[in-house]
Amino acid sequence: MGHRVRVLGLMLGMLVGAVPLVAQTRIDIGGFGGASLPTATEDDIELYKVGYTLGGTLRYHPEEWPLGLQFDGQYMTHARDVDNTVDGGLDIIGGSISAVFSFYPETSSFVPYMLIGGGAFNLKAQNPRSLPDSLVYGSQTKAGVVFGGGFEYRTFTARLVPYIDLRLVGILGSDPREGAFITFTGGLKYVLGGDKPR
Repeated sequence: MGHRVRVLGLMLGMLVGAVPLVAQTRIDIGGFGGASLPTATEDDIELYKVGYTLGGTLRYHPEEWPLGLQFDGQYMTHARDVDNTVDGGLDIIGGSISAVFSFYPETSSFVPYMLIGGGAFNLKAQNPRSLPDSLVYGSQTKAGVVFGGGFEYRTFTARLVPYIDLRLVGILGSDPREGAFITFTGGLKYVLGGDKPR
């Protein structure tokens, strides 16, 4: 009986000790939308027009640390350019995980951040026409890298945080549809747990 009491006491002590850690952790969850600029060309011919992107984000950030982890899922779509004769457009669904570094200026509510990471992206051609051994005969999932940054507006009184993000999504591979996609988005995040945002 005494052994069980000691075990229960130890477990309770660990739980109580973990409460401050939870309180010091900030979790942001939100969504975003904006423009996506493709850079894919074939024989110096632009393949796609500027499209749009939509997605969701989740950031885990210890309150006293400048470094956190961010998980993003997004959808990008692009219509074909006028000279593109191989397909009718391109859809991309992807997910990424990034290390994010936030800068907290003491005199401003604007919080800049930078991020770098990697992920997986599924590319699917719309209405394929030709070009053997390429994406036009189905979809392919490729690895990619993510690099970018932006800024957030945080105050002590609000849980909703607006932000603007500029990002380079580089999809690895030799197909002309792979390559760099530049996204410019805006969104809102809701802060869960931890202290109120700056």
